[in-house]
Amino acid sequence: MILGYREVVTPVIERWDARPSRAQLAAVLDHLRTAGWLRSEAKAGLVYLDPSRIANQIASTPEDRCLAMYLEGGPGGRYPQEWPEDQLEFSAELCEDVLVIDSPEALIMPTGDSGLTLPCSSCEEDLLSGVRDGSDADADQEPDSFASPADHGIYPAPARCPACGDDLQYSEMALMSEDERIDDVPFFRFGLVLSAVLPRPEPLVTVDPELPRALERICGVPFRSTAIEM
Repeated sequence: MILGYREVVTPVIERWDARPSRAQLAAVLDHLRTAGWLRSEAKAGLVYLDPSRIANQIASTPEDRCLAMYLEGGPGGRYPQEWPEDQLEFSAELCEDVLVIDSPEALIMPTGDSGLTLPCSSCEEDLLSGVRDGSDADADQEPDSFASPADHGIYPAPARCPACGDDLQYSEMALMSEDERIDDVPFFRFGLVLSAVLPRPEPLVTVDPELPRALERICGVPFRSTAIEM
């Protein structure tokens, strides 16, 4: 049974390693607030980062460290009881929370599908199986907070293949995927993880297309959106 789903909005595969400047990141957050994806006044504490601390969080995180901010999204307690009839897009009023990630390391997008593989560019051993094994081992542990990408099933991509030791060629590996849903697999350094408050209806197109367009205007690179079932 599918309990809900997330949309992971990242630069397109060809620009998978793109990261915004700090000024661009601030503009992204401003847009998310203006468009209703983030709440201006939100709960903080153990779960969400207080909105008043966002600027300090950005300023105190060096660009060579991973910045991850878990923020309350959408209208809070004013969510609709059901997905609006005939609405085929995930829009801001259905957003429960937003994870903002900016990483100097390549991260592996969670696939939400154990059938996908991502072969090493040298020996063709599956990289995703090891990532999934580590994720499954931690699945029963209650996280102390949600401030780390690992709390959301997002892990750094190893620089070398654990099986053969060769350097991993991320772009080449993406093209070698054995699954036709290649856009669901590869890597990113900057992304937004948007969690929906309701289960995904069928058919659903994608996240509201205005969001990737706005991100492209701000960051100067095109963005894509990938649905991850939970």
